[in-house]
Amino acid sequence: MRFINSYAKIAKYSLAVLWGAFALSVLILVICHSLNVAATLKSSAGVVCFALGLPLFTTIQYFVDAVDKISGQYGIVVDDNVRRRIGSLAEYLDANVQIGYYPSDEANAFAISSVFSDKALIAFSTSLLETADDSQLMAIAAHEIAHLKNGDSRNKTFILAFSHAVRTYPHLLSEISKDVLKKVAIVTAVVIGIFVLFTFPNTGDELAGLRSVFKPVLAMFAWPAGVILAYFVLNHLLNRAFFAYSREREFAADADGATMTSHQNMISALSLLSENEAGTISVFDTHPPLGERKKRLHEAGGLKIL
Repeated sequence: MRFINSYAKIAKYSLAVLWGAFALSVLILVICHSLNVAATLKSSAGVVCFALGLPLFTTIQYFVDAVDKISGQYGIVVDDNVRRRIGSLAEYLDANVQIGYYPSDEANAFAISSVFSDKALIAFSTSLLETADDSQLMAIAAHEIAHLKNGDSRNKTFILAFSHAVRTYPHLLSEISKDVLKKVAIVTAVVIGIFVLFTFPNTGDELAGLRSVFKPVLAMFAWPAGVILAYFVLNHLLNRAFFAYSREREFAADADGATMTSHQNMISALSLLSENEAGTISVFDTHPPLGERKKRLHEAGGLKIL
């Protein structure tokens, strides 16, 4: 799991290198244009700018103030009463961490922080606030505080932005290939239909001719199908890596939260939470099964599994 826990750093530094290369290329273009020299260098810089511009600029959406964005999306209400309910855990919080709730019938909570500012948010669903007692709410709050302390929200932002940049051109090629594949399939069906119509019921040389026509058609199918398959594999690997990272961070937040409260309270609190749909990427993304999380807490706390 060492690689998974390092994945955020890999994504962050990769993005930094790509943005650095883009900025350097822009600078070279400006210098070459102003001095009207080094045509070859200028062309190379232009190619780099063009190649990196699209995938990089599409990642900007991930770095827009996440706290304000999520607050609006989920209808977060900042409430001092909720802050008072988590009591002594407030000492672990910076003054700029907002505490609030959002309307939902599902018992859940989340923590999120901005990438380029110290703004952060911990929010509890109204259902959770109604069903959790003070010790359970404290344990859940400790879990979310651990996420903020460990920088998990920021790290996931870097991973998602990096994955988006890597996907950009393969996704475009895949969509083009799907369109090509549809058109080739239609043309092939028409050609084969006409061929069969005019040669049926003869099955000798005509079938050999059909095979000779069909062979290059199969070759036409091969490259777009290969591009689509390659994108599917790439997308699967990127999602799988993100899911694995997210699961590890959930286990780590459980362990860190248990040290702030207790393993027993954390296990009790997890029993209140709503299971997410597998594979969903949202503010609650890719949590591991609650049963596995409680099992690890039992083992770490030396508790019997009931």
